[in-house]
Amino acid sequence: MGVKQSKRDPKEKITTTSLRLPEKKLKKLRQIALKEGKSMNVILEDLITEFMESYPKK
Repeated sequence: MGVKQSKRDPKEKITTTSLRLPEKKLKKLRQIALKEGKSMNVILEDLITEFMESYPKK
C-alpha cells in the first residue's frame, strides 16, 4: 500500500518550513498518517488548505 501524495499542481513552487509540536502530538499524527495511508505532509497541507478556505475574507 502506497502513501497518498498531495493533490497540488506539480508545477507549483514548493518551499520547506518547520513545525514545532509536542512529542505526543507528533507521535499521534504519525499513527494517524500510517492508519490513513497518507503522509503527514498531505494531512497538514489538507488541514491548512481547509483552514485558509474557511477563513473570512476581508
